[in-house]
Amino acid sequence: MQNKFKPMLHLFRHRKNGNFIILNSGVEPQMGWLSDTGAMIHISEETMTADGLAIIVRNLEEFKQRKFERGELSSLDRSGKRKFDRIHDELLVTLKSPSELELQPMVPVRGKMGRRGDKKQAILVRLPVSFEAFWGEINVAFSRCGG
Repeated sequence: MQNKFKPMLHLFRHRKNGNFIILNSGVEPQMGWLSDTGAMIHISEETMTADGLAIIVRNLEEFKQRKFERGELSSLDRSGKRKFDRIHDELLVTLKSPSELELQPMVPVRGKMGRRGDKKQAILVRLPVSFEAFWGEINVAFSRCGG
């Protein structure tokens, strides 16, 4: 089932302190769709600056072997999810091929709770890439979140 999906994860950045959270995706076994899985991975801005590309690529490479468990974010109640969304911007990061990452800004859905991907604002990053170049692309992508 995992093979029909491209490896992806959600990358959140706190709007005030700049720290990051990775929320991995996995295939929900009963329904066969993608959902967040496991605990949130908290990463300081300093660690992301130094090792972020390696951390992201490693999590994407683990996608096919990941065992699904209900995600920490999915476990939040409605008010908890709203609060989380208010203080974080979000990117959908997809490994399109072994040599391409897509950074897709997630934008608020007007009048509704939640976000949707904005394909028109997505950035394609060719691998290998220097971390400086990757960090620049991450910052541009987050600037397009419109939250």
